[in-house]
Amino acid sequence: DAAPILGLVPGTQDVLDLRTILATFWRTAPYLRAQAGHFVLYYLLVAFLGLLQLGGFFLFFDLLMNKVFMGESLSSVQAFLLGLDPAEFASGEPLSRAARAVIRTQLAWIACGTLGFGILLGAVTPYYLTWILQRVNQMLRSTMIANAEHLSLKFHSDTRVGDAIYRVFQDSAMVTAVIQNVLIQPSVAVFTLLFNVAIIALFNPYLGALCAAGSVPLIVLVGWFTPQLRVRSLAARVNTSNLTSGIQEMLGGIRTIKAYAQEERMLTRFTSDSTDALVAAYQLRRSLALMTLVAIFIMAVCVLGAD
Repeated sequence: DAAPILGLVPGTQDVLDLRTILATFWRTAPYLRAQAGHFVLYYLLVAFLGLLQLGGFFLFFDLLMNKVFMGESLSSVQAFLLGLDPAEFASGEPLSRAARAVIRTQLAWIACGTLGFGILLGAVTPYYLTWILQRVNQMLRSTMIANAEHLSLKFHSDTRVGDAIYRVFQDSAMVTAVIQNVLIQPSVAVFTLLFNVAIIALFNPYLGALCAAGSVPLIVLVGWFTPQLRVRSLAARVNTSNLTSGIQEMLGGIRTIKAYAQEERMLTRFTSDSTDALVAAYQLRRSLALMTLVAIFIMAVCVLGAD
């Protein structure tokens, strides 16, 4: 058991139950606080991007359909946002053909700039989150190595080196994966869902209620898949750890292997371990893909049911 190397989660639990997740968050709190400013900035960027996309769409739609096509007068706020004279464009009188052409030109420039900025921000934000989590991961790895250096010789003699290497490399990534998948992504998804449902309900209360009701089977779906994902995630980790340990042992003892002509047996063992790791990883990814497909199907049924 190489769990003491982690210095994070007590015991030898590999399955992520609620107690283990809470313990992980509690023990990683110092590392998260060190990046608190970056996490706050990330959430602000996500919220701003959502408001920019939705607000820009409704503003563009109103200006194009009602002002440019129908010739309705601008509001003072719209005239200010477009950089136009309110006395001419927000007088309450129908707009002239020349005024509508000016609005169309301004709207085209603003739409291009907003779209370009939104695309850039949407592309940068995920990389920014990855950068933050990698900083947390780096701090975790350094702590794990420091803990390993202070463990007893008996511990190191009883522990497979390959397994210890795998845990330092992979378990720190698993902790940041828990932070991302259990804390960050769900909070962003809940905010996006509530915000979108509220906007949809303003235009079509029936469709908004249907989308809100569709979240119930999604929650049930996730609850049903979670035990399977836990078991298959553990199997993938164990098999990958065995593969890493086997590679380390084979390369570390290559002289002995060649001296006793055991190359074929070690290759057979490696092939078997590699196949087991591949199958376990494939089964985990297949379960995740199936859960995603069923979730998309549920949302599609909700949308089609509103027609």
